[in-house]
Amino acid sequence: MAAWVKCTDSQERTIFLNLDVALSIVPLERTGLTKVTFIGAEKDSVEVKETPDYLIQTAEALRGA
Repeated sequence: MAAWVKCTDSQERTIFLNLDVALSIVPLERTGLTKVTFIGAEKDSVEVKETPDYLIQTAEALRGA
């Protein structure tokens, strides 16, 4: 089962990320956001308001469901 996590982007829009295909999840101290990068070109990334810990824990919980 894919780990689709509901997130909020920097423009307050709701988005869903499939963390099973994420390459990295990195906190951005300058903005307080989290950058999630996906397999592919460097442009394949998104910044969300959720913390890396929240994203990882939520994905793990979804995989266990």
